[in-house]
Amino acid sequence: MLDYGGDIIIDNRYLRPHAELETSTIGGLFQPGGPTEYLHITTQIVATGPPPIYQLVLVAADGTVKHRLGLVPETATIGRRGVRVTVRDPSGTFTAVLRADRPELGGAMHTRLTGGGIAGKYPYAVRAAYELFRHADATDHLQLRVDDRVLGDPFDITPDRMATLVTDAHRAADVIAALERLQAHTGQMFLIPGVLTAGEVDDVLLADRLLAGEEVRINQTSFGLTIRGDRLAEFVELQATLPAGGLLLEPGRYVFTCGGNTLELGHVTIRAPRLALANLPELREAADADTTAQYICTDGEGIYIQLTERPG
Repeated sequence: MLDYGGDIIIDNRYLRPHAELETSTIGGLFQPGGPTEYLHITTQIVATGPPPIYQLVLVAADGTVKHRLGLVPETATIGRRGVRVTVRDPSGTFTAVLRADRPELGGAMHTRLTGGGIAGKYPYAVRAAYELFRHADATDHLQLRVDDRVLGDPFDITPDRMATLVTDAHRAADVIAALERLQAHTGQMFLIPGVLTAGEVDDVLLADRLLAGEEVRINQTSFGLTIRGDRLAEFVELQATLPAGGLLLEPGRYVFTCGGNTLELGHVTIRAPRLALANLPELREAADADTTAQYICTDGEGIYIQLTERPG
C-alpha cells in the first residue's frame, strides 16, 4: 500500500472523530450507529491526455510482431516508491501487474503475468484471449507493451519452459476454437469441462476437421461386423467368390462426447479402400450363432470419414 498505492478499508468500530468534529455534520458520520460502516482510503492517479494502450504481444525470434491482445487497465495507484497498475484481457483470462519505480529510486519496471483457467467458461468468451497462441511457434515470446513500448518479459522462465508453455497453450487454443464452432453447428451450448481426456480432445479436433469439410483418416485400422447366426453359412460361402475390395458405408451418424456432453455432428460417409477378412477360419468353425467378422485394413490403407451434411 505505502510503496505502490492501493486501498485501505477501516471498519467503523475503529473510527473516532477528532474533538473539533464532534459537533460538525462530518463528525456525525462517524458516530456509532451512524451511516458510515467503514472508511475506504485509496490512492489514485488523475490521468491527463489520452489513456495509455496496454497489450500482450506475441513476438517472433526476429522481433516481428505476430499478434496483439488488448488489455483493459484498472485505475492506477501511486505510493512513495512508484506506480502500480493491473491490466486484464476482456475475458479476465490473463492478468498482468505492472510496477514502475520513481526515477529517483532507479526507475525500474516490474511485470508479472498470470493466467486463469478456462474451465467453467464458454468457448466464445475465452477464444479471443487464446487466439494469441494459435499464431505461436516454440521460439516466440511474449511481451507486455504500453503504447507499443516494451515493458519487459512477463515470464521469468527458461526458453525451454517457454517453448513448452506456448505449445500447450497452442493446443488449448485449437480446442477452444473447435468447441466454439462445434457448439454453433450442433446448437448445444455448454461450459468448457473441468477435465477433458486426451481421447476427448482428439475427438473434438477430429470433429472440427470434419466440419471444415475434410476427409479424415482415423487412427483405427480394423473393425468388426456382427453376422446373424441364420446367415452365417451364406456369408462364409460368399467370401470364397468375393474379390479383394473395400467398404463404403453411408449414411452413418457421427456422434462424440465432450466432458459428459454428447454431440451429433450429422451424416458421414465411411470408407475403407483395402480390407481383408482376418478370421475366416474361425467363422467356418462357428456354430449357427451371431458371430463377429473381423476386418483389417491392408496395403497401408486406413479408414476414412467425411461429413456429408455441411453448414449451408
